Amino acid sequence: SKSQQVAQFLQEMLQGVGPSVALGRDTKLLEDILDKTAARLHELKDEPEAEVELRSTLADVYLDLGRYEKSETMMRSELALRRRLVGSNDPQLAVSLEDLGVVLSHRGKLSEAESVDREALALNRKLFGNENSETIIALNNLAIVIRDQGKLAEAETLHREVLALRRKVSGNGDKDTITAMSNLATVLLMEEKLPEAEMIYREALAARRKLLGNENPKVAFSLAGLSAVLAHEGKFEEAESLAREVVDLRRKLLGRDHPDLAMSLNDLGVLRSEERRVGKECRSRW
Repeated sequence: SKSQQVAQFLQEMLQGVGPSVALGRDTKLLEDILDKTAARLHELKDEPEAEVELRSTLADVYLDLGRYEKSETMMRSELALRRRLVGSNDPQLAVSLEDLGVVLSHRGKLSEAESVDREALALNRKLFGNENSETIIALNNLAIVIRDQGKLAEAETLHREVLALRRKVSGNGDKDTITAMSNLATVLLMEEKLPEAEMIYREALAARRKLLGNENPKVAFSLAGLSAVLAHEGKFEEAESLAREVVDLRRKLLGRDHPDLAMSLNDLGVLRSEERRVGKECRSRW
């Protein structure tokens, strides 16, 4: 139908507007496009298959832009529609659950995120078994929400399982294996297992640069993680240099009002404050 063709066109167009694709462009204009599209979704009420796919795309791009509340609202409506269309035993339902779990984590709704992630993991295991990329994604999402609730020993165990599965299924240089490395390093940092955390962060950063080049949002995440572990080890000069690189990259790639830029500016400020405090303590001892 004509409405399905229009929905397909919009979906393909919108998949190219997130900041990971539209590097350095006007993200406010992109958000306006999303809002205008969202306002007209009711026109697809007689084409539920087209509507659910477009809702999914809108939710993903809102998430990419850091508009977490809008993303959550869109994901909940998409998931409800998806359940009506496909029932409880469909691979795409598992993807929808995974996406909702991610945005709930961003919104700080960790208990609900864990519940959604466990449902997604159980469904993927039932459909695909353990050594499958979708199952590993669901396991990784669960590991992150467990970590964010402060259950670090359990999170470390899950992240090591994710990394072992990723190396086996995807190989060492794959983007998802690199993400699994980075996530394990983050938990190790939180547990203050600093030498191993630094080693894995450095390996992940080198692999990401090789795969993606320097100017990519995921490279900024690796730089931020390495900066954090170096700061904890008292290696402030290198940590600050990397933190400045993160700020510059995120300002260029994500725009000035993205939450990740605000977070990295705060990280740089805290780092410089700590560096000054330690410097004064050293001078006072001499």
